[in-house]
Amino acid sequence: MLNSDTTAETFYRSNIIVPEKRELTWNDTLIDVSEFEAFLSHVFTAFHANPEREKLRVAINLGLSADDRSLEYRFLRLFTALESLVSYHREASGLATVLDESSGTQFDSDIRQFIRQHPLFKDFSERRGLIYSKLRDLNRIAFGTAFKETASELEKSGFDIGDLWPVSDRSEGTSLTDIRDRLVHGISFTQPEEFHGLFVAGNHLQWCVERMLLAYLGWPAGRSLASRGSLMRWVPYADWKTARASMSH
Repeated sequence: MLNSDTTAETFYRSNIIVPEKRELTWNDTLIDVSEFEAFLSHVFTAFHANPEREKLRVAINLGLSADDRSLEYRFLRLFTALESLVSYHREASGLATVLDESSGTQFDSDIRQFIRQHPLFKDFSERRGLIYSKLRDLNRIAFGTAFKETASELEKSGFDIGDLWPVSDRSEGTSLTDIRDRLVHGISFTQPEEFHGLFVAGNHLQWCVERMLLAYLGWPAGRSLASRGSLMRWVPYADWKTARASMSH
């Protein structure tokens, strides 16, 4: 900022980051330029009218910054964006925990007593401690369950990912959630085919996040570059079953 006495002064804002400038291609956008004015008009209103818009903002920011580093970093950022979107529906629909706080406390107490008396644990305090540290997870509804419920609810808004790499269904191979769990636990992808699989999986995760965002904002995915028709030209879109097989070894 240039003051009246021609001296320069710099202001730093704690919650604002100016992204670095970069060249954009048509493939770096979600909405075609021909649709952008209508999209912006619709989404601006929908976003500000949404009482949970901060969760949407978090997901948007995570998605925008996901390409900054490695494939692993990108995947985890995008998965966090997906979790933020699922939490929107999870909390509103009572999908956070199986039991309420009071019942959960009683259950925790009862199961701790059972463990203390069990022959495999009663004489092993360290072993009991390891089990106790996992008890809270028992009352939390699994991400896969919450995601399926969210996806089902958003179908009313046109959400459809039947053409993409499955998020949580592992009936025919590795799911995107499996890949996330592997990365979080520090298990590396070292084989060339696995590295390619991670690249393909990351693209499918991005398209899933984009379609879910659009559904929350009431904009048809068919009018975006994440639509089936727009993606058909891309090898990662068509090649995901082969890539998935390489990740299941």
